[in-house]
Amino acid sequence: MNRGIIAFLLFIGSSYIGYAQIVFNHFFLDKTLRIDYIHTGNYNEENFYLLSMSEEPYWSGSIVNLKDTFNLGNNFIEVRDLSTDKLIFSRGFSNLFWEWRLLPEAKNNIRSFYEVLEIPYPKKAIRIDIFSRDTFLRFKKIKTWYINPNNYRISHDKQVYNFKIDTLLFSGNSHIKVDVVFLAEGYTQSEMTKFLKDAERMIKKLFDFPPFNTHKDDFNFWAVESVSKETGTDDPVKDIWKNTLLNTHFNTFNSNRYLTTTDLRTIHDVALQVPHDQIYVLVNTDKYGGGGVYNYFSLTTVDNQLSELVFVHEFGHAFAGLADEYFYDEDDYKDYYPKNIEPWEPNITSLTQFRTKWKDMIADSIPIPTPNDKKYLHVLGAFEGGGYVSKGIYRPAYSCIMKSLQGNNKFCPVCQQVILRRIAFYCH
Repeated sequence: MNRGIIAFLLFIGSSYIGYAQIVFNHFFLDKTLRIDYIHTGNYNEENFYLLSMSEEPYWSGSIVNLKDTFNLGNNFIEVRDLSTDKLIFSRGFSNLFWEWRLLPEAKNNIRSFYEVLEIPYPKKAIRIDIFSRDTFLRFKKIKTWYINPNNYRISHDKQVYNFKIDTLLFSGNSHIKVDVVFLAEGYTQSEMTKFLKDAERMIKKLFDFPPFNTHKDDFNFWAVESVSKETGTDDPVKDIWKNTLLNTHFNTFNSNRYLTTTDLRTIHDVALQVPHDQIYVLVNTDKYGGGGVYNYFSLTTVDNQLSELVFVHEFGHAFAGLADEYFYDEDDYKDYYPKNIEPWEPNITSLTQFRTKWKDMIADSIPIPTPNDKKYLHVLGAFEGGGYVSKGIYRPAYSCIMKSLQGNNKFCPVCQQVILRRIAFYCH
């Protein structure tokens, strides 16, 4: 599919958003400013160092809901018009740096991660303030960048890659839809038919799950046939190394099944060919594993018997900011969340500010905390154990797909509500 066809598809339905377009057009052009930077630090401190800026052809996000009101993620950006100080865009997100900094090695070492921000392309000079959560999980300003959109250092080069693009599901104008792009990883040229079939399988599985099953018309799915030289992915513990385009690997942060990549540059170089709100990397291997980071990326393997469920679970992380609801009995994670501080993730709580979470959804007859007893299998409550922590953190349901992939689990009502709010943010 060429850019002309994509542009025509994106034009469909534009009358619906005519008024919002006027407001959007006052500050932005309908394309993306991509900002590449290094995120570096340790357990005690962090910083952000600007590397490059470039123009990308599509802004696929909402042109109505430009200001993020969810308060999710470990980092947050605010974009302000420099001449008036007016807040014109904001977004929350998470990243691999934040996960690494909670490991013991971060107390004695400094590490850097390549990251990418995407914002609508400003018409005039802007200020970007970058915030990070402090020990009380409050956002604290860490860095400020001043950007002139007419700066000659902003690259307007053509795209790096020219892979074949496939439209898997098109429901309408990207400004009022959730655009998800699949990137192929560990698929050779001869395996692209398999890639497309794998992507179709994942889409079908997602729409088996409420509330996605009633919101298929709110999504566009694209696929980029990003070719690798070898099949599979790296498995460092087994000394397996594959020559793949996106440089994915297992054993992230010493977790055997945690599948990620630090090559955000290539990820975004490939994804820029189509509109995208979410980037999902499909990895051509049968080992169990995946990863999802809020407003960052998602990955899953495709040929494990649980791959389709992993796909749904990881999308819960990346799209809705949902926490893992499973937990370990070991003490390794006992300090993962500050005591007596409410986690930012919407589906776990310390009960410190439970009224801000799902307390109003629980029946008066249900005890809080709720016993981990199958007597309460089908009710909402506050069940101890979640976010990897066995004590002091509570989840909404006895079980949910964010807790376990077994037992025909679906998203619990709390997770469904969060997902619906995210869909509405993009689509209205």
